[in-house]
Amino acid sequence: VLCNVVGLLADRVSAEGVTLARETMHSAWEQREKVTAFAKLDFEIYRVLVESAQMLPSLWLLNTIGRVYDELANLGQAFQPLDDYEGLIGAFLDAVEARDGELATTRLNHYFEQNDSRLIGLLQVLGA
Repeated sequence: VLCNVVGLLADRVSAEGVTLARETMHSAWEQREKVTAFAKLDFEIYRVLVESAQMLPSLWLLNTIGRVYDELANLGQAFQPLDDYEGLIGAFLDAVEARDGELATTRLNHYFEQNDSRLIGLLQVLGA
């Protein structure tokens, strides 16, 4: 859902919004050792983009998704960033900056698929 929302809004995000999202991505990476701080900043990237696009209904949806992010952050290892986090999110933001919603969706989906694989493995280890 998040991939599609951001993809649909890609052509509405301002240059300032993309810049702030990139700064937030770098801040998240700097906090990668602190899982909760990393997760909050990682999620903030999407909030910045949605706010920049000025789409209030999408922001409401994002707030709902945010609760899931918070729960996942409590699992700790599930939110350890991928080694190529900045490359993956940076490529996604490149597509947003180019106003290519389809490519942005594809790139963000790829990022989430990698995270989902990690989460599934963690849940299997935990017996959930």
